[in-house]
Amino acid sequence: MQGGCVCGAVRYTAGEALSLVNCHCRMCRGINGGAFSSYVVVHSDGFAARGDTLAQIQVGDSAIKHFCRHCGTPVFNTNPGRYPGFTMLYLGTVEGHEAMTPAVNIYSSSKLGWVDALGGLPSFEEGRQRGG
Repeated sequence: MQGGCVCGAVRYTAGEALSLVNCHCRMCRGINGGAFSSYVVVHSDGFAARGDTLAQIQVGDSAIKHFCRHCGTPVFNTNPGRYPGFTMLYLGTVEGHEAMTPAVNIYSSSKLGWVDALGGLPSFEEGRQRGG
């Protein structure tokens, strides 16, 4: 598996995906600006990232967010305290992520009440339709 940031300055290779997880914790919402975060979980020992613009920030007791400081793309997280030996790749950075399906929701006690209703919302193939 491989992937990287939007601008291409940060690239990574990883072993097989162990799971695709939707995390609904408050920390993920806060550091990523979304209703939840989707991560592809891989073994850290099969993971390698490269790029001069790769930066990191400590975001919790042991969670570390790794991102491209050029384009701002969050690329992966590590949490050696809670999840030693695993790396969480941001779904949108994984090449071929469109074919992947989440296996589980975690921290559901923090899930926003409207998330389960997303499938029932009006959908448009592109941006919002005009005149209607």
